Amino acid sequence: MAKIVVGDPIPSKDIVRIYKERFSIDVSRLVPQDSVVLEEVTPYGYFRFRPAIPGDSQFYSELMERIGYDDGEKAEFQAAKDYVSRSERVLDVGCGPGRFSAYCKGTYKGIELNPQAVADAQRHGRNVVLEKLEDQPEGAFDVVTLFQVLEHVPDPEAFLDMAARRVSTGGRLIVTTPDMDGYMTNSPNHVLNYPPHHISWWTADAIAALMAQNGFGNPIVWKEPLQSIHVTDWLEATVAPRGRRHFDFSLKARIIRQMLRVGSLALGPLLRRGSHVTGQCVMVVGERLR
Repeated sequence: MAKIVVGDPIPSKDIVRIYKERFSIDVSRLVPQDSVVLEEVTPYGYFRFRPAIPGDSQFYSELMERIGYDDGEKAEFQAAKDYVSRSERVLDVGCGPGRFSAYCKGTYKGIELNPQAVADAQRHGRNVVLEKLEDQPEGAFDVVTLFQVLEHVPDPEAFLDMAARRVSTGGRLIVTTPDMDGYMTNSPNHVLNYPPHHISWWTADAIAALMAQNGFGNPIVWKEPLQSIHVTDWLEATVAPRGRRHFDFSLKARIIRQMLRVGSLALGPLLRRGSHVTGQCVMVVGERLR
């Protein structure tokens, strides 16, 4: 993992530029005029951007149009389903179009704040509703899942506490985030790992520590195998990792990425067969002890 650069201002103009170049999305209305800073949060050991500038519904509607949120994320769902039994009540928080419902053996309820994602889920017959986490009854669910949610909220500690209180004693909390110990931290210009999409960075240890603070123990950690759509980014992080700068707009960086994109077609199948090669996601399953 690259040395995390803490405290150096990241110019807002660079964030605006990289989103325009990669996704043709204008985020200038969301970011501050000057810069954002990455800082470590003790004692948990995760990192967050200040000021916290989460994406709004317009941003995510535009992003869904560009990359399609009803695709991918299958590996973590496949891994998580083993921790849900048929008799259990499941609350899937920030579920997007509710794709975990196809894997979940229990009684599934998904909650989501994006009306477009809810409409998509309901078109597919999935039990997803436009509701907030704080409106769900405490202790009413055997399993609560946060798939790729924690890194998007301005106050992850308060949010995880709220989610934890919805889990019954002996139940499980399942949390997945991008893995700060993985390739994403080394990958230059990995735009979606920055505000307004990701506003915090996580490791398995940090997730487990925050869970423990909320009465959860016996953590189980799973790391995603490298997925085909991430091979180019993994190669870039390995062959040409970022240095002190978070973004590199040089011609050299553009040429390297194009070359690696071609190389990923040949190397991807080999890398994905390697059990030691992990992808972008980490999952922690914790049991509520009190």
